[in-house]
Formats: sequence, C-alpha cells, structure tokens
Amino acid sequence: MASTMAGLLILAMFLTTSLITFRSTLFGDVAVSSASREAGKALGDKSRTEISIDSAVGDTFCSLTLVVLNTGATRVLNIEEMDVIVQFGIGNNAAQQLAYTPSGPPAVGQWTDTTLTGSFEPGIFNPGESLTIDGKALLIEAGIGTITVGTPNGVTDSIDLAAMAPCV
Repeated sequence: MASTMAGLLILAMFLTTSLITFRSTLFGDVAVSSASREAGKALGDKSRTEISIDSAVGDTFCSLTLVVLNTGATRVLNIEEMDVIVQFGIGNNAAQQLAYTPSGPPAVGQWTDTTLTGSFEPGIFNPGESLTIDGKALLIEAGIGTITVGTPNGVTDSIDLAAMAPCV
C-alpha cells in the first residue's frame, strides 16, 4: 500500500510539473508568435514605403522649402512624426534635426507642412501625393547643406541644397 501511495504521489507530481511546463511554454510561444507577426507587419510597411524629394529651394534667411513625393504604396499616417535633418559637410554649421510645428511660419530649428495635395484623406500623406515642407535651419556661415527627410518607419531620402546663406 505504501508503494502504491508513493507511486501515485510521484505520478501526481509529474502531471503537475508537466502541466505547469506546458502552460509556460504555451505562453512563451504566443508571445513570440505575436512579436513575430508585428515585426513582419512593420517590415512589410517599410518595404512598401518610398518617398522622393522632388525639389528643394533655400533663400537668404535660413529658410528652405522642400516638395516631397510619396512614391510608395503605403500611406504616411503621422506627418508630425517625420524627421527633417540638415547636415553640412564643411564650415562651422552643426547638423540639426528640425522640430515639427503644426502651423504658422516655422522658427529657427523648426519645420511645418504647408501643402498636402490630394483630398482623399486630409492630413494623411497618401501614395501619389506631394507634401510641401517649409523649414528654418540655424546657419552660421554659408555652405552646401544635405537635407534628409525620413518617414516614421525609417524610410529616408536626401537632397543637396547649394549656396545656403547664413541667417545673419
């Protein structure tokens, strides 16, 4: 009788341990599967996103105007999360990431979206549409600037803007 009770106790311990291990493994598999699905979705969105800077114009007051085309197959939902970065190869001008401002003329170190063509979804940068960006960078001395525009999912395009004049 004692050996039967010991055997049942060992069997119960084995079943309990197996059940706990199974539940832990199942929870981990669900978490990994969900993360893999999200990563695949993000990678798919990135591979279908493409932008192109169509034109860039700078003036004598540190201002710049860019026309960006959405040439991909994915819409850009959050325009305010886009990045506008200005870099200089020579001189004392520091690289700058311009901050988004929702309206009005941008101050130094800011950019705003002034025109978005298309009325299909207002405020969303859809494929085939163009976005006009006005920005203002702090320039200490004249130089050639490289302007990079990036989408929230990491797709970028750059253009060189020659003869940018200092703000002073």
